[in-house]
Amino acid sequence: MLKGRQQPRIYTPPLRRLTRRSTWGFAFVEFCEDVLGIALLPWQAWLAKHALEVVGDTMGEWRFRFRYVIILISRQNGKSLFSQLLVLFFIFVLQTPLVVGTAQNLEIAEEVWDGAIALAESIPALAAMIEKVSRRNGKKELIALTIKPEAVDPDDVEMLQDLILAAINGALKMADDKTSER
Repeated sequence: MLKGRQQPRIYTPPLRRLTRRSTWGFAFVEFCEDVLGIALLPWQAWLAKHALEVVGDTMGEWRFRFRYVIILISRQNGKSLFSQLLVLFFIFVLQTPLVVGTAQNLEIAEEVWDGAIALAESIPALAAMIEKVSRRNGKKELIALTIKPEAVDPDDVEMLQDLILAAINGALKMADDKTSER
């Protein structure tokens, strides 16, 4: 039996009724269920629909309404899984060239990334889009990511790979710098 609430006590209400044209949340839920085979918890589906609200129209020009989303959920309730699913949605559905994640320490951030990659590699439709993933070298750098040209716009493959590598390595360096400051 699930306990708790789907809707938080405190949140920013949507600007308008949430539909497929006003939020990417519905597409996220469908991606999780239909592609990944994962049924979201009620709070996860609610969060996706609200946090992925857009200004504009998902069918045309748009930007995310929120630059930052803060959630406070107790331990062991699916936050890391939600992060992994969100990373995959941004990479494979929205084809975002830069996805940066953070955690309270580098080990947890690495677990989330490794979990997202493992999940993607376990799904035939997603695995078919990934040509190669080299996780890290001894310097805690991602050294290579190869995306199959047929999975994205062929003119953008090299640039997309370079942007993803630069973003991940920049985030890993920032995390290492922060860790060494302590």
